[in-house]
Amino acid sequence: MGNFCGWSGTGLGSDISQQAIKAMLKACGGTVKDKSDSDYNDTGALGISEGLYATSYLQQDGIRVTITGSPTWKDKELAGVSEKQGLGAALIKAYRAYGKDLLSRLHGPFALAILDGRHALVAIDRIGVHSLSYALHDGVFVFSTATRSVVKHPKISRKIDPQAIFNYIYFYDIPSPGTIFAGVEKLQPAQYVQFRDGQLEKGFYWKLHFDEHNQASFQAQKQQFHELLRQAVAKSARGKHVATFLSG
Repeated sequence: MGNFCGWSGTGLGSDISQQAIKAMLKACGGTVKDKSDSDYNDTGALGISEGLYATSYLQQDGIRVTITGSPTWKDKELAGVSEKQGLGAALIKAYRAYGKDLLSRLHGPFALAILDGRHALVAIDRIGVHSLSYALHDGVFVFSTATRSVVKHPKISRKIDPQAIFNYIYFYDIPSPGTIFAGVEKLQPAQYVQFRDGQLEKGFYWKLHFDEHNQASFQAQKQQFHELLRQAVAKSARGKHVATFLSG
């Protein structure tokens, strides 16, 4: 996966901010990109590192954005901008036009972050292929694609959550939105979080529709499922070689 991390809110000062973003990026893993792709100031910071997926970064007129994954745009104009100028340019254009509602126009696997002054927006894709963790403390909103990176910020506690330990022993997992750290949460599929004026707004930009009154036959639904599966794999493969893995 591609990785990024950062924060929005009260500044830490130049020296501490530089140390914090370096520590967070190191915890993200992957290969840290050029210094021009890591940025910090009095209103926040944003840094990226490369992994399996490419991670786009762009700063324009005070707005900083990063997005990782292989998303596509439903909007033809935004799709054209993405193809010619890159995902970052399309993301900024969409944010200026639609605000958080841009998320309904974005499809495929992704995680993104947008910093606009002291305002921040983070989100992940509809199924949760990508992940993102975050915490809010003392007026600072900290986020990262790696949970261990969030607690590298000096404002965020590394206290272990006893309930998370119970969940892991009982479920062999820590279900979202929980994490191993108290006060640090994970985004759920199709969820976004906005940080504005020191407060968090959480919501979902998409929900799976379930029709309990569907009268279609099993054979018809089976055929529809196979067609959708073929379309999804072809769209994801985009002409490249693919492999499958089946466990169990």
